[in-house]
Amino acid sequence: MRGWMGAALGLAIAASACSWSRFGDVESNASVVVLTRPGSVKGFGSALAALADGDRVLVLVAGAPGGANGAAVFSVGQGEQANTNAFDFGQCTGGGCVVGRSAAGLARAQTVGSGLRQACWFPGWGPADSGGELSLIGGCTEAQQNRLVTALAVPAGLTTAGPLRLASDAVTIGAQKSEPAYQSAALVAGSGGKAWLYPPLSTGFVELVAAPAAGDFGDAVAVLRAGGQRRFAVSAPAGGQVFLFDASGTLMGCFSAAPGFGRTLAAGDVDGDGADELVVAGDAGVLVVSGAAVQAASGGSCTPAADSALATLSCRETADVSACPGRFGESIAVGDIDGDGDGEVVVGAPGMTVRGEANGGAVLVFDVEGDHPDFLTEARFVASASSGDRLGEAVVFAPQSSRDLLVAGAPGAAKAMLFYCSKLLRADQRGSRCR
Repeated sequence: MRGWMGAALGLAIAASACSWSRFGDVESNASVVVLTRPGSVKGFGSALAALADGDRVLVLVAGAPGGANGAAVFSVGQGEQANTNAFDFGQCTGGGCVVGRSAAGLARAQTVGSGLRQACWFPGWGPADSGGELSLIGGCTEAQQNRLVTALAVPAGLTTAGPLRLASDAVTIGAQKSEPAYQSAALVAGSGGKAWLYPPLSTGFVELVAAPAAGDFGDAVAVLRAGGQRRFAVSAPAGGQVFLFDASGTLMGCFSAAPGFGRTLAAGDVDGDGADELVVAGDAGVLVVSGAAVQAASGGSCTPAADSALATLSCRETADVSACPGRFGESIAVGDIDGDGDGEVVVGAPGMTVRGEANGGAVLVFDVEGDHPDFLTEARFVASASSGDRLGEAVVFAPQSSRDLLVAGAPGAAKAMLFYCSKLLRADQRGSRCR
């Protein structure tokens, strides 16, 4: 991250002479690589998840929520040569499975009846057997075309009509990749006024309870880490509240703001102090809440989120992208774009106009440092943007060994794209795609 870039980069986006500055996806050796949609996935690009499995870097791309619309797994690898064809395209395609609004991946997972497995994904839920009991439904992609389907129980009283949200440990920042806990990530889910978590390497769940119980409790979820300790964030945006729980499921605290606060959540180490920040989208913008404040929360009471904020991020327009707010905050992710140990915040705005194309969609990048942490660093979009593509409806970072690779979904175009280039990269980090 480089504080000197500041606001000037917002203007430099259009002026740059670099061929990748407009994030082309059609020329030879393009700066943007498009993953190939399998025919089994409908609404491709609606949700994303990523994980590192040894030397492999894997990305799951899910279909539209609310049906058995499928999900596919890609091996994007290290460096710039991703395999654009899925090696597993049978996730959540039948058996009553309903794709959720977000998905999660676990590098290692304890599965019912099959023991410890690797590279397991949970994109949806539904009846796991003929008895009709509702479960999280996932698949473990241990080798090509060798997928073990598994299921995890969920609390009673839920139906697949609820907008399922899933999240697993934030592991995209370099220092965390070597932690032993990385091999035993936790999973948290929310839907229908309930939220629950699966401790590391567990097939059972702990139900999370907050009082008063809001009807939209569990509308968004996130997992935060610091020093081997976990916190689980669960939102109730109608009341503008985000609740924090410890690894045992005990309510630790709550951050509050105006109604709408908590419609989307993300986590990652933004300031480089080793503690994940909590990044929260609300109707007024995206708030970056200090990781120190998250770890210090106790007593179960709510405090104003603004009191612990490192920055408040707002939609920004450039010469190429306009029509704010453009659904700013529809998706959020934290990743270390330049591999220097602290993270940038990327915010999806799928309703933005891109060079005259309405709802073409963009992803806005914020450095979140220096005297003006709210300044826009750059806007990501694609040169071939068409009206209704909705780029940025989903975003995730794929954790490569040297840095984190931005992946964004454009479900209106049935695309998911890898963005290899950024103004944050040093000259020696810009490979052949960025020259």
